[in-house]
Amino acid sequence: MKLLDRLVGSAAEHTVNQRILNATILFTAIFMMYGWVGGILVGQPASILIPIAINICVFFGIYFVSKTGKWRKAIRPIYITFGLLSICLFYFYLNGINGEVPLYFILGATLSVTVVKKRYYMFIISLWTLSFLACRYLEVTYPELVSTDEANAVRSVEFLISSIGILLLITSIIVLFKNLLENEKRHLQEANRDLHKAAKELELAKEEAEKANKAKSEFLSVMSHEIRTPLNAVIGMSYILRHENPRPDQLENLKVLKFSSENLLSLINDVLDYNKIEVGKLIMEDAPFSINELLESVMSAFQMKAEEKRIKLELVKTPEVKNKTVTGDATRLTQVLNNLVSNAVKFTEEGKVKLSAELEDMTDDEAIIRFTVEDTGIGIPEDFKDKIFDSFMQANAAISRKYGGTGLGLAISRELVRLMGGELELHSEVGKGSQFSFELPLPLTDLTARASAKADDMNASPLSGVKILVAEDNAVNGLVAKKFLNGWGATMEIAKDGEEAIKMWSQGDFDLILMDLRMPVVDGMEATKKIRSSSDPKAQIPILALTASALMEEENEIFQIGMNEYISKPFNPEELLSKVMKYTEGVSHA
Repeated sequence: MKLLDRLVGSAAEHTVNQRILNATILFTAIFMMYGWVGGILVGQPASILIPIAINICVFFGIYFVSKTGKWRKAIRPIYITFGLLSICLFYFYLNGINGEVPLYFILGATLSVTVVKKRYYMFIISLWTLSFLACRYLEVTYPELVSTDEANAVRSVEFLISSIGILLLITSIIVLFKNLLENEKRHLQEANRDLHKAAKELELAKEEAEKANKAKSEFLSVMSHEIRTPLNAVIGMSYILRHENPRPDQLENLKVLKFSSENLLSLINDVLDYNKIEVGKLIMEDAPFSINELLESVMSAFQMKAEEKRIKLELVKTPEVKNKTVTGDATRLTQVLNNLVSNAVKFTEEGKVKLSAELEDMTDDEAIIRFTVEDTGIGIPEDFKDKIFDSFMQANAAISRKYGGTGLGLAISRELVRLMGGELELHSEVGKGSQFSFELPLPLTDLTARASAKADDMNASPLSGVKILVAEDNAVNGLVAKKFLNGWGATMEIAKDGEEAIKMWSQGDFDLILMDLRMPVVDGMEATKKIRSSSDPKAQIPILALTASALMEEENEIFQIGMNEYISKPFNPEELLSKVMKYTEGVSHA
């Protein structure tokens, strides 16, 4: 095999077709040398031997060029053309139809076919056939063109030499092809073994990656639960305290507490959502909401920070947008606008930050609204406009040190906008500010009077007459839930674990259950399964999951076991009230 690689090139450097071409050219040159030596032995004149010697040199030259890999596209036509012209020339030097040259035409056609692609076979065979017929025609028409050697008594020896040479050449080519095919087969077997080995390694790597991804998801779920659970109490109590007529100085402190806790929650949501987007499992909600209320909520969250930096916050809503109620994922839209406004406030030292919403187009059942956040901040350099949308990327390290942040906000915002059917656009100039904008198609809808009840209005008692069982093992979170639900007029009881929740449900008469998922003794999932599998008519009671988890599989299981809805902790009071009212529609709210 080493000798074969030296003669026709190694498999690592040449394709099998290239090696066949090299071998064919080499054997053509060797065959001509054989014929040249035979010609000397039978006494052929120099007028024939010298052109044959020149041909031998040319074919060896073509061989060496081909073996280097140069002129790959040109080598084949050069080899075939030169061989055809040479044989046509020797037809007239070697006794025409009565000489051995007709055998060379057959051999030349055979060799030419071995070095071209299948689609050229008919063309090559036709070319050699027509060339032979043309030579025969010229011989018949102009007999004087053919050099005859009738007096030479060694014609039979020339035929014998030619026949033996052709036989040896064809045998050599068959042996070569067989060796080449065996060589390729061996390489394919080795490659196949390598592929099997790589496939096994890939499978192991996949299993390891899946284990790592599962471990990451479980870690995020645990961390989410452990962080969100106390954060629910912080946000909930700050909300309640702000509605219990605090002194002006206390109200200021509570605003600071609210702003900081909501920023922490926003950071946690960004990290968790980034993980969900990565694996393509972020689920968009579809619920009615007021655009006006959403915009007001976003701007109010940053009012204190803007006042602290002495920059102006401006909210612009056209009348067509202000009065629109639409369907979509209000939570995700709020998250996007919060990220954009937060960045605008963060990177603006003087001037203003403006949030605007304009109606671009509207049909009978859909409104296309353009949301824009503009600032007069530091701006973004041209060469960083694309990079800032990459995960964990900021314009430069100095910005990260000065302003902080994870670099996740814009990456997540762009993906969320895409999931909602829009595209986040950026226009910016260094030193003059930035503008982020996107259009969203939002279906139009109407909110019912009950659904539009305000969580802020603790005196309206929108849940008057509703009896709720809250399964919550965390005493502080139980207190927060009690403050909200009692404030809205509901009566409630608290179960400290799933087992107690099942017992209280069976003995009581409740309109709805708020079920925490992670509890001691019996968790919320198991408690729900036992309630749903009961033959008691009360088994179809609405059960809303209260979850601080981020595990996507857990969210899917919530619906599979028969829970009606889930509310993420820390919960939004508006969301909690809206969903409780939705599932207690038939209960008297006197």
